[in-house]
Amino acid sequence: MRFTLILMMLMFTFWACSDNSTGSDNNDNQGEAQTFQSGNVKTEGTQYFTFSTNSGSATEPASWDIAFSAIPFPVEISDCNFLTIPDPAIILGEGVAMAKVEAASLDAVTDIPAAEMFMEDITEGTPFVGKNWYDASFEINPDVYVVRTCGGATAVLDIKRYDYDFMVHQITNIVVEYKYNADGSMDFSSTTVDSFATGDANSEPKYISLSNGVVTADDVYDLKVDGTSIWLGNSVAVKKIAGSDLASTNTVTDADWESDITPSYVGSDWYDYGEGHLLTPSDFVYVVKTIDGKYAAFEITNYYDNEGNSGVFTIDWNYLQ
Repeated sequence: MRFTLILMMLMFTFWACSDNSTGSDNNDNQGEAQTFQSGNVKTEGTQYFTFSTNSGSATEPASWDIAFSAIPFPVEISDCNFLTIPDPAIILGEGVAMAKVEAASLDAVTDIPAAEMFMEDITEGTPFVGKNWYDASFEINPDVYVVRTCGGATAVLDIKRYDYDFMVHQITNIVVEYKYNADGSMDFSSTTVDSFATGDANSEPKYISLSNGVVTADDVYDLKVDGTSIWLGNSVAVKKIAGSDLASTNTVTDADWESDITPSYVGSDWYDYGEGHLLTPSDFVYVVKTIDGKYAAFEITNYYDNEGNSGVFTIDWNYLQ
């Protein structure tokens, strides 16, 4: 349901314009509430904010506490066909952690949350397969990977060889043999062996559909090869069978599936999507352990400027004692 609502948000409300303004910069008063309004994240880009000065900028400073931005969010617009849209979010500066507290207002949060409630953003994805298919000597590891596609098909992949360009010191092609069951069966004992070659993925990623071969980023794909790293497509699962090969992998259990680690942000999902395609802040107060070691609590009070343009964050905040 959230996928559909966010897609509607993109169509009806997401891009607009605004002015930037800042509340009082008298921020040495512990516990005194202050207000900040960002510039428009849609027209001006990411807005970086520092609590100690109660100020923001569209130019990234050397250090900052939080930023008001938009992050890529994949929406399934049809079966296994995803569209990536910008989703408004709060992102954290380097070394900054944040806790999310259920509360109806800023005044309701007076205590610093427990240490285990504070989390940092994961800004870089980590592929499950990645470059783990070869060792430090560029020898291919004797493993196979079992893949379950978004559509429910299954496959066993065995990376057989690669081409190497000694002039540029790059792997320029990866050859994979595989068995593919379109019906999702975990029995591969009588499945025909097929193969595909990725081609050179150093200058641009290559996208692989196990049913259709090499495709484009706009198509439904199961694997993405970026350089020598192998990533999974959206809603694709995988597991590794170490020390095995294609010939000896006949049946596989339907359990212990893994996926790539994708970026995640503590300050996403801050809103409810309501009538008139309006984004309304949820009943959360966020407590930030700032870059200078203080604890600042804030609530998002608005996502619109005085003219009703979306993309402008307003927060009320104060330091916790």
